[in-house]
Amino acid sequence: MTLRTCSHAALPKPKALSRYDRDGGASTMPLVTRALGTGGFITGHTSFSASAEIPFHSHKCEERGVLMQGRTALDMDGLQYELKPHDATYIAPGISRRFRSLSKTEPMKIFWIYAGTDDTRTDTATGATQPSLLRARRQALVRRARMKVLVLPGDGIGPELIASAVEVLEAVDRRRSPVHPQVLCVQHAAAAVKTSGRARRRCSWRTRRDRPGPARPPPDPPRNPH
Repeated sequence: MTLRTCSHAALPKPKALSRYDRDGGASTMPLVTRALGTGGFITGHTSFSASAEIPFHSHKCEERGVLMQGRTALDMDGLQYELKPHDATYIAPGISRRFRSLSKTEPMKIFWIYAGTDDTRTDTATGATQPSLLRARRQALVRRARMKVLVLPGDGIGPELIASAVEVLEAVDRRRSPVHPQVLCVQHAAAAVKTSGRARRRCSWRTRRDRPGPARPPPDPPRNPH
């Protein structure tokens, strides 16, 4: 979750943000990214489990870092540099390095800043290059696949409006990715009483693949003229 102020500042809340796994027993949580409007840098922190180490790699952009927790070794230029909490680093673009947790029992955490929103990460051993936050984007798409949308048509003109809203949701989803959200249609209020005698009637979760068209609630039965 990220709070927005009246002056358009962003206040990311780490406890409510997602992290993604990396090689070597590490996981990264992006904090400030292009999604928040930044144009010159991205930030986040990477956590290491006890004795974890990541492969040698380099970045396209300058990197600044601060060790927030634990003890770590920075392997670079054939040497090992030990870091303690609050020690800072600056690494120029294209320099191969890796971080290792020196503790066998305690985790470590590094706060980092990359001087560019299009930073890439190159594996030293394989030469493979990919965007630094590529895995975060992929895992975000996987989380979208588990998205569930609750639909409450209500009565009156509600069913017609909700049906159109679902059509828009599905059209946007088709343009963004092949991921299919699940839609739950719940009749409530007067419409539910008319069709089932209860104030709420629940339908099953359905994906877009399960149905030829949008999730339209059943029409109201004809009224008794008497």
